[in-house]
Amino acid sequence: MKKLLENRKLLIIGGLLILFVFGVGYLALPLGGPKPLQIQLQVGAAAPPAAAPAPIPTPVVEEPVGPVVPIERAVPRGNGILFPLGERIVNLADPGGYRYLRIAITLEFLPESAEFYKLPPAERAAREEEFQAEVTRQKPLIDDLVISILSSKTFADIFTLEGKEQLKAELIEKLNATLGDKKYVGAVYFTDFVVQ
Repeated sequence: MKKLLENRKLLIIGGLLILFVFGVGYLALPLGGPKPLQIQLQVGAAAPPAAAPAPIPTPVVEEPVGPVVPIERAVPRGNGILFPLGERIVNLADPGGYRYLRIAITLEFLPESAEFYKLPPAERAAREEEFQAEVTRQKPLIDDLVISILSSKTFADIFTLEGKEQLKAELIEKLNATLGDKKYVGAVYFTDFVVQ
């Protein structure tokens, strides 16, 4: 019996020693060491060797032709053409229809090119007036779209800060899709926002 216990101790100690040696050996291998061998079996005719992939052409960066993209570093917020839509009261889509939203919105349009910001003040003001007149002509279209979007929201949709940010993003997306070229909404500002 005593001999059996000694043999067990030797086996346990030997096993631990082997695990220790393999563990140290594994940690000592470099990270880019050899990968395990993989064998892939194929049934049927052999597939032709794959051709080397064609090199990916490098894209040519061109000067933007359309509106200035709303990048905060390139066009700081508030430097575009501001167009107030005024205040409006809209019923929310909550069950029962007892909640409503009073909101005032100002849209910030970005000019067609960055050259707008380099114009002399008098010429820039003249261009802003011309643009304001053009957007005013489309104001019924803008109002209809804004009211449709706002009235489709519930209190839960717009109550949180994230909900308000999602509402702004949706307004920007739908307005840009509707207004056409040369009019790009870069930001939406809520200057009044009350839900009751």
